[in-house]
Amino acid sequence: MRREDLRREFWNFLYSQGFPSVINDETLFLVAEEIYREAFKGKHLRLKNWSFIHGGEHEEDVALTRLLAESLGLREGIDWDWGIEPDNYHFSIVFSNRYRVRDLLRLIDLYNEASLVLLNAGMKLTSKDSIDDAQQVFAEEWKRIREEKQHLFSETIQWSEKAFKILTERMEKRLR
Repeated sequence: MRREDLRREFWNFLYSQGFPSVINDETLFLVAEEIYREAFKGKHLRLKNWSFIHGGEHEEDVALTRLLAESLGLREGIDWDWGIEPDNYHFSIVFSNRYRVRDLLRLIDLYNEASLVLLNAGMKLTSKDSIDDAQQVFAEEWKRIREEKQHLFSETIQWSEKAFKILTERMEKRLR
């Protein structure tokens, strides 16, 4: 299994999940170069009442966000924005709280999860493995990551419920 074959399987999987087919390694590279040029000129965030933020990102993350936002009809500076952080290396990406922005965030999460699947699969596969082997490893890794994500979500809910119960009990004691 060559690196190119793994990347092809990675993109095929994303496309099968509804990822825009105009996005690929080449378009990401070209837009990342654009982002880098804009950052070099000192691009900073526009001040606005943003609802979500991703920090410590790289130009590839901003490029992916730009391409996905464009495919969803979202506008830079209104629905989302980005800027170079004070370290002049990392980027912040901010988002408004609009309905279509949730679709953007879902696609970004899908890409990040698929990247993790690609990384894990790449470590398990050898050059002698076939496409069928790769697809099986991808499916197993995807299932494992989804199960782990669900487990973490369940744990978070349980801890939140416990914390809320403790807070409620303390408030009730104070009110007595």
